[in-house]
Amino acid sequence: MVKKIFAQTYLWVLLLLLYSPIVIIVIYSFTEAKVLGNWTGFSTKSIFFAFHYRCSSFFDECTD
Repeated sequence: MVKKIFAQTYLWVLLLLLYSPIVIIVIYSFTEAKVLGNWTGFSTKSIFFAFHYRCSSFFDECTD
C-alpha cells in the first residue's frame, strides 16, 4: 500500500516537473510585453503575428 502511494506521488511530481515549463511558456505567450518575465497585460498580438507571417523555411523571407 505504501509503495503504491509513493509510486503515484512520484509519478505526479515527475509529470508536474515535465509539463510546468510548457504551461508557463503558453501563459506568458499571451502578454503584451516584449520581455518574457514582464507581465503587462493580456494580448493575442504575438499569436496573430506568428500565424500571419509564415516562412516556407528558416532562410526564406517571410511573406504576408
